[in-house]
Amino acid sequence: MRLLTISLALLVHTFSLAQEFELHENGLIYSDTTINQLKGIVDSLNLKHAVCEEDPKYFSKLQTTGYLVSSSLPEKKLKQFAESGYDLKALKDKDARLNVGPLQLFVSSKYQNYYKEEVKVVDSYTTEGHEREFRYVDEKIDIKNNWVFLPNQSDNKKTQVIYLNGPFKSGRLGKEVARKIQYGNCLIDTNQTKFFEDAESGYISIPANYSVMTMNEKLNLLDSMRSTKVVGMCSMDDSPRRHARDIAIIAAETVSWSIFLRSHLDIMNDRFHRMSDGSYAFARRSTYIKELEEINIDVPTLMIGTVLRIQNPPQNHYYSNVGRAGRAISESSDLVVFENLILNLIADKDLDLFNRLIMIYLYETIVNYTEDESKKAKMSEKIEQVKIELDEFIGNN
Repeated sequence: MRLLTISLALLVHTFSLAQEFELHENGLIYSDTTINQLKGIVDSLNLKHAVCEEDPKYFSKLQTTGYLVSSSLPEKKLKQFAESGYDLKALKDKDARLNVGPLQLFVSSKYQNYYKEEVKVVDSYTTEGHEREFRYVDEKIDIKNNWVFLPNQSDNKKTQVIYLNGPFKSGRLGKEVARKIQYGNCLIDTNQTKFFEDAESGYISIPANYSVMTMNEKLNLLDSMRSTKVVGMCSMDDSPRRHARDIAIIAAETVSWSIFLRSHLDIMNDRFHRMSDGSYAFARRSTYIKELEEINIDVPTLMIGTVLRIQNPPQNHYYSNVGRAGRAISESSDLVVFENLILNLIADKDLDLFNRLIMIYLYETIVNYTEDESKKAKMSEKIEQVKIELDEFIGNN
């Protein structure tokens, strides 16, 4: 058994050290020919963004501050007090054992799941991270004045509710922030998706001689790849990432820019379906941010714009994963630019609290992946001070 354990550990270690994708002489996963083709496309798209709508309208997610409250009163009785206009202070006089949690930001959202059902979600956040998630499909979320009664949160001993300091609100984002979001929507055509709607599970690999194929052959190959979704069987199965890399290569060869960028961003964000996924495999999955920097994209604006969360995203809007984005940024040649952008957004009192918290989480992820211990210590000290200041702002508003 001990020998088996050692062998498995060595296998995992070897797996994590191995190069994920073969690199060209330029040190990138794309050839110089592909890179030059992409540069030409980006130049024209940057010009397109310059003449896009000057003041786009994006709105923050529905949000408000409040407390998670646990009461010894039955839910029916608690609802009566809520309907009578009792606030948190008044309820304390009725329930000596009332337990009030720390001040948090609550964000309300909804989406359609795989079965076309509307899913209602209430999430809570603090400067320390994502605290709780309440998710419902058929059940009703009952709001009485400032009290939120969530399904299945009561038993014979206690009733758990949320007390809000005010109604959920959404506000228009400032022009500078909105332009960052718009840059991503300008580069990534929201009318296109990486896969066709009727794509089926399977696998198709890129031919070794793809560079000598005709344009029509490459276009047909790209259609076949976009008609095929690859599902990883386990953590060590890198076929979904290789499939995305192959789509990106053929998309670049056929000047299918939006398909290329979505595929590359999926690799960066590790956005793939797997039957199972162990954390030991994460380290090997590189972010390949250097490839985007090489083709003259305004990477800081693109990355920040896809990390920011909004209430009214266009269909097929691309959101980056905060954890993967943070790792990618830690490897960027523009790290100082990123750092200043993020810290400015956290300090922006006109920006909604949810996006300011998202920027804190992003910065902390960058710190975690920073290898220079001296720089990491300075960044950690900086973000801790910023969190104290934001906590004070939240408490006073």
